[in-house]
Amino acid sequence: MAQHDPFMGVGDVEAPTPAPAPKKPERPLSLDERKALNWFKANTPASPSAKGLPKSEHRAVLMARCLIEISPDRKRYDPISYSITGKGIDHLKGWHHD
Repeated sequence: MAQHDPFMGVGDVEAPTPAPAPKKPERPLSLDERKALNWFKANTPASPSAKGLPKSEHRAVLMARCLIEISPDRKRYDPISYSITGKGIDHLKGWHHD
């Protein structure tokens, strides 16, 4: 037989879970980051030794926002190569679903 919880009245209901806080909108890409994204669009897949490869801080921002990725065709010990994602292409077209 179940014991009655003295702190809960009969028919009491737990409070609903609060709605998640709204996501903070991402800041727009800087001019250099936008240039880097355009570079990847023109040079995908790109190896780390490619001529004109954008700076690492711009690559890091683009990867964090899922606009570029390490090429999915890369095998385990192959050199890293970067590819622009579908989200990156959409971003360049002006479709921002962030």
